[in-house]
Amino acid sequence: MKKNMLCLLLCGSMIASAPLAAMAETTTNEQNKETATEETKTEEVKAEELTPAEKTEEVKAEELTPAEKTEEVKMEELTPAEETKKGIEVIESVYLPSFEGFKSAEVINSEIKKSADAGLLEVTEAAKTNSETQPGATYSFYARYSVNEGDKIISVPVQYSNFTGGAHGMTNVISYTALKDGEKLLTVDDLFVEGKDYKKAVKDIVKAEIAKEKDLYFENAAETVDKNDFNFYLKKDTVVVYYSLYEIAPYAAGIRYFEISVEDLKDYLKPEMYEAIKGIEETSKVTLNGENVEEEIKFEHGLIAIRPAAEVLGYEVGWSAETGVTFNGEAVDIKDEKQVNVEDRIYIDPTFFDNGENIAVTVTNDGVQFFKK
Repeated sequence: MKKNMLCLLLCGSMIASAPLAAMAETTTNEQNKETATEETKTEEVKAEELTPAEKTEEVKAEELTPAEKTEEVKMEELTPAEETKKGIEVIESVYLPSFEGFKSAEVINSEIKKSADAGLLEVTEAAKTNSETQPGATYSFYARYSVNEGDKIISVPVQYSNFTGGAHGMTNVISYTALKDGEKLLTVDDLFVEGKDYKKAVKDIVKAEIAKEKDLYFENAAETVDKNDFNFYLKKDTVVVYYSLYEIAPYAAGIRYFEISVEDLKDYLKPEMYEAIKGIEETSKVTLNGENVEEEIKFEHGLIAIRPAAEVLGYEVGWSAETGVTFNGEAVDIKDEKQVNVEDRIYIDPTFFDNGENIAVTVTNDGVQFFKK
């Protein structure tokens, strides 16, 4: 609001008469009323120009306390990403396959993406829900995969891992198996001859394996196996049956896998499925985005040769007398890394290449998987 100042001029006398003061006060009040009336009209015109939504927001703004107004300003300063996280950082490290060249490729790609999107959404929603109770926390969602492929069939287990607070994260494996000339994903029933009790045959083998290492499992693991269905994927000459975390064993025991030879299931498998599984290629010890790179990247005793690995991953490797190894002209510090020199070739831990941006590395009992975006 404008402030009005009344200036009293004293003309030739130090004391103004009471009537003159009253007159001046009356004049001033009338001027103030006129000014107020003009401002009120102006405000009314502005109000008439507001849309209904703006009027509603104006009322809300008037109702806010000073603290709430300050908070409102802070929220306006947030970027969309910051507004979504609201104090919880979400780390996303998702590497998914993109198949092509065979009929069922798009079906597999689509189903994998659907699962990954659902998993990531679960983590981001949890971050929004818990932002006030866990400010500054870090949540994460990871996806990694392997490919078991033959001329007729392909089987892709994908590992999804998330952390949304608590003592530890959770990992789930979903497998996607299809005939290459098919139009849908295969269920376990599709592998076996109808009418034969293949489930009993599979579960008997699983229970026999559990009995060999009872200490790893819950006391009721065998009963759970009898009661529950099982997950599966395929690899060379093998049907791999697996159970989720906590399903038959404690968290520390991990996801439990049981590899069953197709020869042990030959009487139950459909002949064409038996042949298709036999035709799957051997699993490579070293892969890049699911492709075999074992010939290019040497893997020995848990370590890999740094130069060929770097070159396969797209780096230009050099050497400087001052700085040592260079990638794309920049010095690479490996002095603190576990390394072995064999025949003038430096071997290093594969996880050295995991940069958290566009390259991820997973070391398994069978070898090492590289993923690059």
